[in-house]
Amino acid sequence: MDEGLKVDIVRTIKDDWLSIADIEYLVRHRTGSSEDLLAKAVAAATELVSAGAIVPGELKNGFKPWPDPPEAAVRKIRTAARELAERGEGTPPGAICWFDVP
Repeated sequence: MDEGLKVDIVRTIKDDWLSIADIEYLVRHRTGSSEDLLAKAVAAATELVSAGAIVPGELKNGFKPWPDPPEAAVRKIRTAARELAERGEGTPPGAICWFDVP
């Protein structure tokens, strides 16, 4: 992953929770391309989850991290992203999960 994108994601996530849709925006902003945004955003997010730099979770009266270990969370994110892509409806805010710093 582009180091600048990684820095952008982690810096932004320190200010507020991010969704895959937010990460798509950061990918588009950094690359100038709208091609394969979901795949690129998922790749960036899962790399950062695997590295322990960010954690996935849900917003329920604040941020609640998933209890899954990183490997299981990555599989869950990838599966949900495939299902989202198959529907072809775009990526609404909060789709798949939210992310925060650990």
